[in-house]
Amino acid sequence: MPSRKYTYDDMYREEYSKGKAFLWGREPDEYVVWIGNHLEEMGFMQARILDVGCGEGRHCIYLAKRGFVTYGVDVASLPIEKGRKWAEEEGLSGLVDLRVGDATRLPYEGGFFDAVIDIYTIQFIRERGSYVREVARALKPNGLFFIRTNRPPAKHSVNEEELGKMLKESFEILQIESSVNSTVLKVMAKRKEI
Repeated sequence: MPSRKYTYDDMYREEYSKGKAFLWGREPDEYVVWIGNHLEEMGFMQARILDVGCGEGRHCIYLAKRGFVTYGVDVASLPIEKGRKWAEEEGLSGLVDLRVGDATRLPYEGGFFDAVIDIYTIQFIRERGSYVREVARALKPNGLFFIRTNRPPAKHSVNEEELGKMLKESFEILQIESSVNSTVLKVMAKRKEI
C-alpha cells in the first residue's frame, strides 16, 4: 500500500503537537506593517485585501484592526480553523474572511481586490505562472500585488528574473527591493489596466 502524501495540515498538526499555539506567531511580518502604512498613505482605507497563503490569519487580523476588509486563503484547513476562532475572539468576524483554497484557483470573482499580499508563498507554488495570472484576475485594474519571497541561494526561492518575467504580462513593477547580503526579495507591482 503506497504511503500517504505529507500535507501542509500534517505540518501544522506536527508543530501544534510540540506545543506551538500559532505556527508563525501573532505578530505581522514587518513588510505587512509597511504595506498597511503604504495603503493608508495612498488613501486605500477600507480596501479589500487578500493574503494568499495566510496560515492562521495573522496578517488579516492585523490589517483588519487597522480598518481594512481582509480575506485569506490557504491550502491547509487546520490554520484556517484556528484563524477563524482568533478573528472571532478579536471581534473581527465581519472584517476577516478566511477560507481553504488553492492559490491557482482563487475562490473570488474577478476584479474583487484592491491589493493582494504574498508573504513567502509564491516560492512554494509549483504553477507560479498560473498563480500570478490568477492574482491578476482577482485584482481590480491598478490593484497592488505585494510579494515577499526568498531568492537564491535559499532552498525555497524565486529568482528576480523569473519573477519579473511572470509579472510583466499583467503587472507594472513599481518597486523591487533586494540586497546582495540578503536572500529576501520584496516586490510591489500594479495590475495593468487591460
